Amino acid sequence: MTQSPEQRDETADTMLSRSYRIEAPVVRAYLRKLGVSAASVEDLAHDVFQVALRRFAEYDQQRPLRPWLLGIAFRTASDHLRRPQHHVEVAGEVPEYTALQSAPPSAHRHAVKKQRNALLQRALKTLSPDHRAVLELHELEGLSMRSVAERLGTTLHFAQRRLADAKAELLCAVQSLAITSIST
Repeated sequence: MTQSPEQRDETADTMLSRSYRIEAPVVRAYLRKLGVSAASVEDLAHDVFQVALRRFAEYDQQRPLRPWLLGIAFRTASDHLRRPQHHVEVAGEVPEYTALQSAPPSAHRHAVKKQRNALLQRALKTLSPDHRAVLELHELEGLSMRSVAERLGTTLHFAQRRLADAKAELLCAVQSLAITSIST
């Protein structure tokens, strides 16, 4: 039996209202992780739920709500960050290199480690939001590629392709920044 548009709207409104209390903090944290400024997070989280409400007819209720919402959040953040007046903020620091941590501490090693981390931070800031998201989810959070694909609302093959592209883009950015810092 199919629902009337009014019944679907009521179902969407009810389900999203109940889920908002649980999912909104997750959506806000994810938006910050994608590089949305703290000042814009609340507005974009609201936009995510507005899009979800409008597109609720497309949602497969047999699947979990969170990955669907995070997919909307990802696209909303990407659109937001593409606008020239917005800049990307890298949320958190890149974990320290564990191989260097196990070596005996020395002033030289500490300086090298600090320079490498600073270079990596600068390179990450140059990545597109799509590439940075897949890198952070897989490399920093340790999610499997299947989980990354689900979280981003895409196929496994596309997520793997995006990760390969992200690694290539990051390598180019690191090399470019390293050459620039050597020549200056």
